[in-house]
Amino acid sequence: MRKRLEEYNSKFGPHSEVSLRLRKLLCPFNRPKIIFGTGDDNSVVRVSSTEFTGFDHLAEKIVNIATGREKGDHQYPVFRGHIGARIPRMRLEVRDVVRSMRDRFKVVEWGYFLSELEKKGIDNAEDVSDALHFLANIGELSYFGYNIPHGIQGKHDVSSSSAFVIFQLSTVIQFYNLHVDSNNREKKARS
Repeated sequence: MRKRLEEYNSKFGPHSEVSLRLRKLLCPFNRPKIIFGTGDDNSVVRVSSTEFTGFDHLAEKIVNIATGREKGDHQYPVFRGHIGARIPRMRLEVRDVVRSMRDRFKVVEWGYFLSELEKKGIDNAEDVSDALHFLANIGELSYFGYNIPHGIQGKHDVSSSSAFVIFQLSTVIQFYNLHVDSNNREKKARS
């Protein structure tokens, strides 16, 4: 690409549109953040849709990066935590309850949600809160409840919190506006 930039600069001038576009591409801030390999010719995976070559190699590289087997130049895997990791059964059970309740509700109060889970035999509020944070991280729902520090028992009574579980992601903004409006009304009523 640098040779091509020199060629464009000499042929069209350094301020021509093609030279400027190529210079922007060569800028280190615009370069891809993940390059496979160590900088040799195999660092960029080449695919051809006309010859149908390279797709298996590209798929293998994507899976290796997603699961943390290949880190590129990074010290740690790019995607930490969820991809390729085993999910505890309790989190899957909470997810199933969320999916079954999603048909009936957009937003559920924390206490009601816990009571529904207790019917299924899930009664540890800290584990449920952890499962909801996990489900929020992977995009299953929105949950803005307490993040209970490990080892602290009894300081945070999550069963009596006023947290909500939001099943329909499109209602997050509506719910937020409703919450802000009710807080503003309370402040006006107090003053």
